[in-house]
Amino acid sequence: MKTLQEMRDEQGRLVEERNSILNTIQAEQRKATDDENKRLAEIAHKRAVLESDIQLAEERNKVQ
Repeated sequence: MKTLQEMRDEQGRLVEERNSILNTIQAEQRKATDDENKRLAEIAHKRAVLESDIQLAEERNKVQ
């Protein structure tokens, strides 16, 4: 299992990747491609899972 810091770091990388995709789309004044939309959905899913895992880890740390 990943440490709390590793999960937070991964979440930060995902946010940076999402922002990069969105900034590119905006700069090029276009709609997202199918691949970009797919990746954005994957990022959103991974972030949701990570957020849940982070909350669980934080709760475990409070109990200890």
